[in-house]
Amino acid sequence: MLASVEIRRAIAADIPDLVRLWHELAEYHASILPDLAPSAGAADLMTARLSDGLPSGKWVAFVALHAGATIGFLTLRPVGVSPLFDGRKSVHITDAGVTASHRGEGVATALWNAAETWCRAEGFEQVELGVVVGNDGAHRFWTKLGFTPQFSHLKRAL
Repeated sequence: MLASVEIRRAIAADIPDLVRLWHELAEYHASILPDLAPSAGAADLMTARLSDGLPSGKWVAFVALHAGATIGFLTLRPVGVSPLFDGRKSVHITDAGVTASHRGEGVATALWNAAETWCRAEGFEQVELGVVVGNDGAHRFWTKLGFTPQFSHLKRAL
């Protein structure tokens, strides 16, 4: 792992960096699946979502810092308990990413470790996430951590 990485819970002052990293991730996803290209207003929408969600607890985010720069992030959205299924208190990882220059250095694992610790402390019993088809590195990463496929999301243009 990168020797001097700091992982901490994100605060409002981190929102511009979170949006920048989210946009980098969205552009990467669009290189795999062009339909995932961020819209012209995506940055403003993410800013609004995080500005409302972080203080209210609708969203939780962790950031990875190295040499004064934000190099990675992981965002979570508590989803609660579904009485229709197994009744476990769940949280959804909405996005996670590390800048290209720091991938493979253990930053994503450190972000996951911080998120998992928080999830357990908050009483969550399961974590779910989606991985873009074709993002083989992310798929390997999450399955290595014990995540298993549960749904397949299909799409068709009309």
